Amino acid sequence: MSHTLETENIPTITYSLKWFNPLFFILEDIVLKRPKIKRVLIYGGKSSSKTISVSQLLAKQGLEQRQSSILFRKESARVKTTIKKSFDLGIKTTRLQNGWEKQDRSFKSVSGAEVILTGLDDEDKAKGVEGFNFVLFDELDQFEENEYAQTNLSLRGEGRKVFFATWNPVSKLSWVKTKLVDTYLWETSMYELPDPNSFVKISSCGTTVLIKTSYKDNYWSVGSPCGTYGYVDHNLIEDYEKLRLTNYNRYKVNVLGEWGNVNVGGEFYKNFRTEAQVRKHTYNPELPLHISFDENVNPYLTLSIYQAEGKRSWKIGEICLEHPLNTLTHTLKKFYATYKPNSNTVFIYGDRTSLKADTKLEKGHNFFSIIEDKLSKYGYKTKTRLPNKNPGVAARGNFINDIFAANIFGIEYTISDNCLRTIDDYENVKEDSDGTKLKKKVRHPVTKVSYEQFGHLTDTDDYFICEYYKEEFKEYISEPEPTVHKTDQTLEELGIVY
Repeated sequence: MSHTLETENIPTITYSLKWFNPLFFILEDIVLKRPKIKRVLIYGGKSSSKTISVSQLLAKQGLEQRQSSILFRKESARVKTTIKKSFDLGIKTTRLQNGWEKQDRSFKSVSGAEVILTGLDDEDKAKGVEGFNFVLFDELDQFEENEYAQTNLSLRGEGRKVFFATWNPVSKLSWVKTKLVDTYLWETSMYELPDPNSFVKISSCGTTVLIKTSYKDNYWSVGSPCGTYGYVDHNLIEDYEKLRLTNYNRYKVNVLGEWGNVNVGGEFYKNFRTEAQVRKHTYNPELPLHISFDENVNPYLTLSIYQAEGKRSWKIGEICLEHPLNTLTHTLKKFYATYKPNSNTVFIYGDRTSLKADTKLEKGHNFFSIIEDKLSKYGYKTKTRLPNKNPGVAARGNFINDIFAANIFGIEYTISDNCLRTIDDYENVKEDSDGTKLKKKVRHPVTKVSYEQFGHLTDTDDYFICEYYKEEFKEYISEPEPTVHKTDQTLEELGIVY
């Protein structure tokens, strides 16, 4: 497939759709068809085609529409080895070499557009963007907040104006997250990327796009779905898998494109180790499903999905729908779309207090009866499994920590590597002074809704693990002083083999 362009003073240009990644077409649609959007924020892992896709778009727009761009790196000394190479590659991959003249720190198109490459050595440079159509801050997290703010304000005047920014999400404490990303209320968009953990969201005000991407969205890393273009970089994928086993936090940031965890210490699940507990799991339709709920709706309503055989159990999925989809109806629709009913029973777990009467519900109904009713209408056979009373938080934490450390009672519990929010929860939920989970609340800067940031997904795991292994848990808590095992064994000594 291809499309052809012919404009005044520009020779006919024929583009093949096989020259581009899916991200390019999303960016092009945003620029051409959504004039209200002023900012496009793109973060994710390495080899995810972030900067190259932006460069392809700017090269194409510069030649076709005479739209000029200015591309920034924080340090001038790195311009030639970073964004200059990226833009040059953007020209080559769109086959536009004859339309652009490369100079020392700029490119000029035969149609009259210009692309300037520069460092942001002083704040005055940020004020000189008014005459450009597009601005790119490459590696946004390396800039200061005021540098971004000044440049954003200075990008004005006639014509299409869009501010692009790309970065790797190294730290959750970065101003990019706390002072920029978190200040918007994000809504799911119509756009989709190949990696199911990637997303394209649009701010509720309609002016800003947030894109998360990974190497799985780059057909020149994993190959195209049809197999007719791109290529599979086996060495790159092998290196990424090695990194997953040796330094998961670095893998999470640089490969998966997830925000890095820099706040280490005081964790509730002190024996959770990603290299031991995180595996590759897929859904087996021959085995029953076990699902566990947390009833809170902010920041999302939580549903976790598991499978099990004997003493071995594993988490295969998580559904965490945010506003405006954070309802039980939307959550169960998503579950139905992913796991179709079969002859197996679906076992339901959760917080026993959700059995209480709720004045918002019809008399005789509670959270679990509604779940059973909705799943029954979808064609599932269900059975709810709840404890006679909720186990103590500290006791269930000790139990799960000992499972993680030493597989007590022969129990093995692992988590699929696609359950990114669950892994993040285990790494971040802290222990309070009384041995329970520290449920620290944060306030959303836009909606002003106060909610517990961490603990929801691990709560669903607690409910499932303590009830599925209820006999072992009873024996465990009957001991006078449960001892949390230390994790000083090697993976081989724990019997974990990859």
